[in-house]
This record gives sequence, structure tokens and C-alpha cells, in this order.
Amino acid sequence: MNTRQMYLQLPLALMAQSLAQLTRRYSPESLSGTAVLGVANIPPRRIAGFRSEVLVLGIVSPDEPGDMILLCPDADCADGSPMG
Repeated sequence: MNTRQMYLQLPLALMAQSLAQLTRRYSPESLSGTAVLGVANIPPRRIAGFRSEVLVLGIVSPDEPGDMILLCPDADCADGSPMG
């Protein structure tokens, strides 16, 4: 499985972990400090022995079906800002 383990900053200084298929487009260094959209109010899942607590949102690349493109805000926003 081509995945990256991610640790995400949530509101109130909480941390959560997620597993996402982001190996083709993103290096670990390029993801550090990146704001991403994710769903945190879902039950955790165990994926390949890893506890995933947040669903990081992305779309499948139209050019490369195995490549995910992260959904990211285009302006600064606070950690945990609600999506609408």
C-alpha cells in the first residue's frame, strides 16, 4: 500500500493521526505545515495496523488514477474551522 502516515493539529492543541495515499505527489517534507481539509468526527479505523482518526480529503488525479490531490484552503484559517 502506497500511503503516508500523517499527524494533524486539531483545535485545542489536540493531535490526530491519519493514513492517506499521498506518496506520488507529496514528500513528507512538503506536507509539513500544510493546511488540509479533513473529517474528524468519524470513528477511528485501523488500516494496515495503523489507527487512522481523521479522513483527509482529496480528489483522484484525472491524469494519474493512483495519484491523490489534497483539498487545501486557499486562505489562512484556524485549525478546526468548520467546513460548509
